[in-house]
Parts: sequence; C-alpha cells; structure tokens
Amino acid sequence: MLIAMLDKGKPFEEMTAGERLRYLREEILGINKFTMAKETGMSHSSIYSMEEGKVKVSKQAIKRISKAYGVNPEWLLTGQGEIFIVEDLPRKRHVFAYTRWILKNVPVILRKHRIRITSDELKEELYIDVYDHFFQKFYNKEMTKEEVEEFIINWAKIRGLLD
Repeated sequence: MLIAMLDKGKPFEEMTAGERLRYLREEILGINKFTMAKETGMSHSSIYSMEEGKVKVSKQAIKRISKAYGVNPEWLLTGQGEIFIVEDLPRKRHVFAYTRWILKNVPVILRKHRIRITSDELKEELYIDVYDHFFQKFYNKEMTKEEVEEFIINWAKIRGLLD
C-alpha cells in the first residue's frame, strides 16, 4: 500500500469507507469534490454525503471510483489490501499520486530517523533516487511505505548521514 496510515496515526482499517474516500480524494489524488464528481459521474453532494458518513458508500460509487482511478474496491470498502490495482490504474494519475506522496512523506521519514540533509543538491538527489527507484518497480508492483523508508535509510547510510 502506498500509505499505511493517516498523519494522525489512524490505520486505514479503522477508518470508515467515507473517511477513506476523503483521504483518497484529498491526500492521494489531490482533487476537490467537483473534479471527482465530474470524473466519476457522481454528484459532488453524494460524494460529500459519503465522506461525512451521512450515507453509505454504495457499491455503484465504489465501482465508479475504482474505474476512474484504479482504486482497489476492497481497500475502499474495508481498508485492507493495496490502495491501487496497478494494472487498472490510469498511469498518469498513479504517477501524480505517488509524486504527491513522495513530497509529503519523505521529509517525515527523514525526521523520524533524524537524517539531516543540509545541501539542496543532496536533497534533490534523494528525491530523484526515490522517484527512480519507484519507476524501476513501477511495472511490477507499488512500493510500500516501508520499502520507501528502507530505501531512504540505506541511501542515507551509504552517504554517511546515518549510523
């Protein structure tokens, strides 16, 4: 799975389907309700109602979201499994989602492991290396958060930034 938890530490399995829908839309895809409505053929008010838990996330909504974004229906429903089904995923959308994830989470991983990078050139090298590593694996499977974290730790050790 691309991202294991919300920043608040709430595992996906403990979230409602509506909360996962909002997380997918805001944090992973970076789109508003109107864009999602247009791309899925649903109304923005129905998306709002599902996210707020006012109505259940319907099977029809799950089917439309899965088709539009390559989202694993099981993940959306239960929080289990991979977020995206790679073979169904529109490639541009996946690359965009992963890029957003890298930009948001690499600094968190660096702080967690007390890795200090003072040079802008070295920071740029890290982002390029993480992104390149992702593309090497892209056609086989997604990188998990743990794999990205492990890659960054090894990268920092090789450069003498971590004991």
